[in-house]
Amino acid sequence: MVKALAVDIDGTLTDKEGRLDTEAIEALREAERKGIQVILASGNSLCVVLGLRYYLGCSGGAIAENGAVIWYKGRIEVLGNREVALEARRILVERLSHIVRESWQNPHRYADFAFVPREDMPRGE
Repeated sequence: MVKALAVDIDGTLTDKEGRLDTEAIEALREAERKGIQVILASGNSLCVVLGLRYYLGCSGGAIAENGAVIWYKGRIEVLGNREVALEARRILVERLSHIVRESWQNPHRYADFAFVPREDMPRGE
C-alpha cells in the first residue's frame, strides 16, 4: 500500500515557464483524498515549497534547496553546510556578478544559494 508520494515541482508539476499544471494539481489532491501523503521537492527555498504545499493541499513533508533542507511536521533539518555555501556564494558574487545575479530567494535560504543570468547579459544565438 502506498503511503507517500514524493514529487518534484520544477519542470514536473510546472511547465517551462514555471506555471503549475492544473491536471497535476488535481492528481495530487486525488492522491491526498486516497490517504497518500504528498511530499513536495524543489530547488527553491523552503518558504516557496511550504507555500505551495499549503495551497495545493499536500500533507507530507517538504524538500527544498536541492535536498539541503528537509521539513516535516514543523521541524526543519538542514543537511547542507551553510558556511561552505556562503563561501561559494561569496566567490560567485565576486567573480561572476557580470554574468549572474542572486535570486530573490537567497535571503530566505538555509544552505544553498541560487543565481540567475543577468537580464543585460548578451546571449549567443
